Amino acid sequence: MSTVIYRHLLVAARTNHPAQQIPCLTGFISARRFAASAKIGSVAGAAAKQREDAEEDDRWHAAYLQSLMSKAGELRVRVTTIDACGNLRAESGIYRKMDLCKQHDVDPRDLRKLDSLQPNLVPTILSRRSAIIINMLHVRALIKADTVILFDAAPALFNVSSDNSDQSNRVNRLKSRLQWHIQGNLKALRREEKNSKNSSRDESSTHNSGLLQTKNLSYEHRALESILISVANALEEELTYTRHIMSELLNDLEDHIDRENLKRLLHYARRLAGFQSRVKYVLSSIGEVLENDEDLSGMYLSAKQMNEPRSIHDHEELELLLESFAKQVEEIMGEVDTIAANTQSTQEIAELMLDYNRNTLIAMELKVSIATLGIGLAALTSGIFGMNLVSHLEDHQYAFFVVAGSAAVTAAGVTYVGLRRLGQMRKMGIKVLRRGAVNVRA
Repeated sequence: MSTVIYRHLLVAARTNHPAQQIPCLTGFISARRFAASAKIGSVAGAAAKQREDAEEDDRWHAAYLQSLMSKAGELRVRVTTIDACGNLRAESGIYRKMDLCKQHDVDPRDLRKLDSLQPNLVPTILSRRSAIIINMLHVRALIKADTVILFDAAPALFNVSSDNSDQSNRVNRLKSRLQWHIQGNLKALRREEKNSKNSSRDESSTHNSGLLQTKNLSYEHRALESILISVANALEEELTYTRHIMSELLNDLEDHIDRENLKRLLHYARRLAGFQSRVKYVLSSIGEVLENDEDLSGMYLSAKQMNEPRSIHDHEELELLLESFAKQVEEIMGEVDTIAANTQSTQEIAELMLDYNRNTLIAMELKVSIATLGIGLAALTSGIFGMNLVSHLEDHQYAFFVVAGSAAVTAAGVTYVGLRRLGQMRKMGIKVLRRGAVNVRA
């Protein structure tokens, strides 16, 4: 379009007769009007397309937000339920959080720990009105007076690769052991209750059965005991594996301090630090529960169900159970600290040996430099006599031997003095360093 306008202007400018300029100007004006209308049409089309794109983006965002809001109240999990008789039932699906809260009498905020797809670093044991919520390592459970619910993320939500397949298999194995242990523990409780009911009805047997019932743990405490045992076994297994790989690495470092072993040391040290933090957090969570008498008394769910709540300070059985588990975790923590201390000592020794090797190489380089200095001074003499200037020493009988001997003695003397001074500096002790520091301060 700009080319057409330019041609009309050129024709009008070259035409001298006014009658001939009018058609040219008329064509120019029509071309300008056509260009303006085309430009307006293109701008209107671009604006319309922008409006369409904006409307499409708004519709897409609205649909996305609607999908998020519809899924916000959903919990996609696989649930394993163990009833009062120890029977296991596994089911998976999508559950509404409000339905779970109403069914189990918990708050929506309590489901955040159970909703997480990744294992939480900080374990927690929460005491609620009619349930105990546990989130510890591989265990995410909700314990009630007659039901245990184990939560697990649905398999479709995990993208298991070859790198973490071993870890996934280990977690599945631990969960299977936990389910088996809870079943056995709860079924043993029911057998003991049946035996106590079928015992003789005389006073001595009744008295003994009463003592037996007071000594037995309740349903929720048996389930809690199984979970704590599973957590302790998981920590012990990881401790055994960590101790094995660290002992092999430390033995290799005693023989060979190379790049590959140092890379392994860095990787294993990070792994050990992570394991140490997990053990520390588990021990801290148990300590928080033991320090709160109200939470301890609130964990007697069976007593609450029978309308016989415990007093705040009446929680001896549960306290003994948690203290026993805390002692096991403390032992694991002590062994982990020992391994960490040995690793740190080995790392420091390896660094000292590397520093010694580096200093040895530097000392060798200095020795070569000192010897080069002595030889350079001897070569300076030959350079002086190589200037082809008359020195009147050419005809002297012993001049060559005197000059050559002096150059050799100078080279040897400079090298000896330099090496001796280097040796004194390498043997410098702490007292010499302190004496130098005192002199500098003075």
